Amino acid sequence: MKLRSMEEKISYRLFLMGFLGLLFTAALCIFVFHKAFTAQAWTSLEREADLVSAGYDLVQDPQQLSSFVTNDLRITLISQDGSVLFESATDQPMENHLSRPEIRQAMTEGVGRDIRDSQTMGYETYYYAVLLPNGEILRMAQDAETVWSIYDSTLPAIVLSCVALMLAAAVLAALLTRALVSPVLSMTEDLDHIQDNVPYKELVPFAESIHSDRILRENNEKMRQEFTANVSHELKTPLTSISGYAELIETGIAKPEDVPGFAQKIHVEMAKLRRRIETDPKRLEKLVRKLNKSRFTLSGEQFKRPKGDVGKLLNPWYNAKNIAVGYDDNPEGVLFTPELKDEVLAGFRELMPLYLYLDSLAGDPEPNKE
Repeated sequence: MKLRSMEEKISYRLFLMGFLGLLFTAALCIFVFHKAFTAQAWTSLEREADLVSAGYDLVQDPQQLSSFVTNDLRITLISQDGSVLFESATDQPMENHLSRPEIRQAMTEGVGRDIRDSQTMGYETYYYAVLLPNGEILRMAQDAETVWSIYDSTLPAIVLSCVALMLAAAVLAALLTRALVSPVLSMTEDLDHIQDNVPYKELVPFAESIHSDRILRENNEKMRQEFTANVSHELKTPLTSISGYAELIETGIAKPEDVPGFAQKIHVEMAKLRRRIETDPKRLEKLVRKLNKSRFTLSGEQFKRPKGDVGKLLNPWYNAKNIAVGYDDNPEGVLFTPELKDEVLAGFRELMPLYLYLDSLAGDPEPNKE
């Protein structure tokens, strides 16, 4: 799954909020406009009905109602039984109006209202009926464009305005997002002092966590390196004084004045080993065979001219100036795990018989003192 940047997410959400806000505002405007439009239409019809009913009370002649008719106003006079006494829209006889909603409401409540739509013509007719003192019903009607037809006529302008507002919202969202994100990104420029460059208080715990984690990682890395070096050193450290003295000389740890003495000790210990091989080779042969099957190997400097030939198995030991037993491994994969402890202990257990054998050389007499 492709990850999106925080800037993209914030921009998208701000744009979405702006778009939803625009839709909500448009819906609210339509609702308010429709309510105001309807209220104005009823107020106009009510005023016209009051004027016409006042004039009709004076003349009491239905035909005189034609003088009150205007181009957009329709007047109907209905008797108590629902028959039409006067209709300004036509001279033809009309059906009984007693079933009309506004008529029924006016007969029971004194005033009746109803709106009927003409889907094909795109307008709606407002009917306002009032019960006269003589029991007749005066109905006023007026056609008006529907709210939707008004919006249809202005649709291009509305769409253009919405597109312009959406583009403005997108640009504003991008600018606002950049202003919000830039200080956060600048925090990563100096991780050593990230807690001092926090732009928002909500990010303080986050910055402190990063700083603490960074310090912990650095300490762990330092411990890992030290531990790796120590473990590697221990795994490769010679197990006898022979190789120990050689390593001190080789690494330069030994003081210059101590070098001759260490070299003499190496010479003596190796002479003891050679004599032990000459007098009792079987014990070391057994240990070397076992060693050769393990992961450990023999290392050390060999004489250019061999001291002798005691067989292929023991010749590397017999003709060595110094010896070391160990193996190279990278323990990082098991650092800080129980497996490392088990590996180290297993290695020492494997080498313990050889260590004891070589350590016993200290009790042998020096060859030149025999």
